[in-house]
Amino acid sequence: MDEQKITITETPEAILTIKNSEMSEWECYMFGNVPGGYGLKYHPEKGKVPNWFVRLMMKICFACTWRKI
Repeated sequence: MDEQKITITETPEAILTIKNSEMSEWECYMFGNVPGGYGLKYHPEKGKVPNWFVRLMMKICFACTWRKI
């Protein structure tokens, strides 16, 4: 059985950098969750917050609570 050898070299092209985006001042407590609860919470990026109508429909249809921090 032939063995394969793997060699890893570190080059500047192989370095991975992660850039964190700026978060908005809104957060959404999803599917009936409330602030301080143990459910899902969504915190969108700055500039990607849904408008008031989408937030209203999420409240009516999915019991989501949007809060400005």
